[in-house]
Amino acid sequence: VFVDDKEAIICIPVTEKAWHVLYNAVTDNNWYSLDSNDAAFGVEGSYFSDKARSKKSLDNLARILAYLCDYWKIDHK
Repeated sequence: VFVDDKEAIICIPVTEKAWHVLYNAVTDNNWYSLDSNDAAFGVEGSYFSDKARSKKSLDNLARILAYLCDYWKIDHK
């Protein structure tokens, strides 16, 4: 999912594997106790030279992640 200040583009359905993390990404794999490609969402936020646009993009990104965690009953901590 790519997110900016105006929209979110879902390139690959969240029910499919996105291959968004390199294999053997030790830190990520330790966080999830699985390969990150199998256990984590791939969401990218956009940053702009305009600080207000960047803040809106970050807010949109947080809302999308919160929704996905809520939908699948995932503890975000």
